[in-house]
Amino acid sequence: MIWFGQFERVTKNRRKFAATLTAGTLALAITVAFPYQHADATTINFVALANDTIAGGGGGEGAWGTQTAIIGGNYTVGGITVTASATGNQYSVPYLDDAFAYNPARNAGLGVCSTNGGCGGLPDDNIGRAGDNAANPAEHLLLTFISSPVVINDLYFRDRDHFTFTGSLLINGSSYDVTLSSPLGCGDNDNCYGRLHFATPLYGSVFDFSIGGTNIQDRDFYVSKMNVTAVPGPIVGAGLPGLLFTSGGIFAWWRRRRNAVATSIAG
Repeated sequence: MIWFGQFERVTKNRRKFAATLTAGTLALAITVAFPYQHADATTINFVALANDTIAGGGGGEGAWGTQTAIIGGNYTVGGITVTASATGNQYSVPYLDDAFAYNPARNAGLGVCSTNGGCGGLPDDNIGRAGDNAANPAEHLLLTFISSPVVINDLYFRDRDHFTFTGSLLINGSSYDVTLSSPLGCGDNDNCYGRLHFATPLYGSVFDFSIGGTNIQDRDFYVSKMNVTAVPGPIVGAGLPGLLFTSGGIFAWWRRRRNAVATSIAG
């Protein structure tokens, strides 16, 4: 009877531990599926940078490297740091274009200049064809987030004339149609931007913007603003390695305990 009572207690303990183990493994699996912590969205405002209205100096119209030199060649907002580069021809550089002097509401943002000597007063300061020539290669603006990967929730654009941009463009080689305006329903006035909203946020560290489809000069654009969310590194102990390590340790402990109890009963 004593032996039977011991056996019954061991069986109950095994069932209880199995239930606990299942719950623990499920919790770890959830950690694997969602290994990142939540962060708030931040607006990267290239219009403000181009208009030289950011805190701490830096910005204004001109090549990115020159205008951001005072702030380290990068642009940091809310702990998120981004830098820019460009391709198109041997002269291509990221270029900040400010608002028209006669109408401060007609702002632009960040584009590409592919003209030797700079683009002050020239139309070749947006993302289009190198040198603003339809026969030349497409320009590419590359935004690199060096603080951490991000997800992009919304993008805002102006066209070559500093009005609302609508049409197709490429991001990392995939085509997107910009059909919304911001604010919604504002049409094509001084305060309007073309808006691209991602129902499934776009994730990455490097984003390559270029013209899409058959776009030539009439579909050149500037990246004006972007709403992004930083994606921190994995939580310590999370992810598949943490799950395997922890589960393996629990099972090993359970096996040792089971063997020890069986030995005690047999003795």
